[in-house]
Amino acid sequence: MFRFLLALTVLLTPALAHAKPMFTPLTDVYAKTESVVVARMLMADQPKTYDRKAVIRVDEVISGKVGLGKLEVGECGGRAGVPQKQPFVAFLDAQGGLCFIASPLEGGSVRTGILQMQGFYDFNAHLVSPSMASLPQIRAALAGKPHTFSFRGKLHAIDTKTGGLAPTRHEVTVRCFYELDVGCATSEVKGLEWVEGVPTPTVAFSAWDPWLDLTYNRGWPRPLAIQGRVAGWDPKRQEHELRFEVSMPDLLTAEHLEAYLGDPKVAYGVWHYALTFEDGAVWEMSDGHDYSGGMRLVTDAGKKYGYAGFSFNAEERELTFSGKAAPVIEFDPHAGGDALGGTYRRFHHAAAMGGVEFEVVSGPRKGQSGSLKLVRVDWKGPVKAP
Repeated sequence: MFRFLLALTVLLTPALAHAKPMFTPLTDVYAKTESVVVARMLMADQPKTYDRKAVIRVDEVISGKVGLGKLEVGECGGRAGVPQKQPFVAFLDAQGGLCFIASPLEGGSVRTGILQMQGFYDFNAHLVSPSMASLPQIRAALAGKPHTFSFRGKLHAIDTKTGGLAPTRHEVTVRCFYELDVGCATSEVKGLEWVEGVPTPTVAFSAWDPWLDLTYNRGWPRPLAIQGRVAGWDPKRQEHELRFEVSMPDLLTAEHLEAYLGDPKVAYGVWHYALTFEDGAVWEMSDGHDYSGGMRLVTDAGKKYGYAGFSFNAEERELTFSGKAAPVIEFDPHAGGDALGGTYRRFHHAAAMGGVEFEVVSGPRKGQSGSLKLVRVDWKGPVKAP
């Protein structure tokens, strides 16, 4: 791993310390690259001085005039999470700088698995878009051929018996022809032809994580978007294996999936929760009454509150309601971690997967705790957006 001058840390300005992530399109990665090799980081042979260099062992030369064996490389703006024990694909510039890498996802192989690309930057992440690749795709790109991304996977939903995610009967396939100068030029998506009136989705790659986003309709009513998380690589089919989930709206079980997508008259759902305190008292909460969410809360004393906000960090998640002396409810920040998407979506999943522990930190019943669970979902017909 690269070494850095201690003085660099001391001299960081607030602007650099809070720098925004860097983004590099995949086309620029290849434009800046002189050589591509499969290599390993030789930790025992790293320079003893702080000269911002590293030593790698080149196992295979994919392109360029680099030789096999030990190679000292420079930096291109900073460091990234270079694998220490397994091979990765290294992208070197004309000056011999290690500018980008493509490393296997956890448990994968550099030659047969999914690779995630990233750059080097001292002060934040250096993201590549799209970030997913495979060694055959890299070879094709270096030969001047378009990247062809092929994806296949089951649409998943909550299994009410196990509380985990389980595949449904629906399979989604995506084939994207990614040209370096224009991006995902054309794509073919199959699997939801049975849904009446479903439009052709846009296909987008996440730069942060190995995710694929299919957006059918982000508007109101009847929104629909699907996210796919990389689960593996099929070398025979040359396909990325994904676990798909409906990310918009917050569909949970297979029953919810069929109810929403199977009826073209259904436009949205209202989610009903029960907040049960340790003494047996119950508050009722519902979400999804209108275009903006429309969360409502009714206490055991009949007091009604409207939604004010949902905040979160590493230690806590807080749900705030509006009105005089309105309650603030704190939830377990790690609940629902297996779900795709943001914290709010994981909260929904946790509520359906057995419950979310909560504590009232302000307002009525301050200091009291209990468990929140999803009770039911009411599906509603078409409405006009505001």
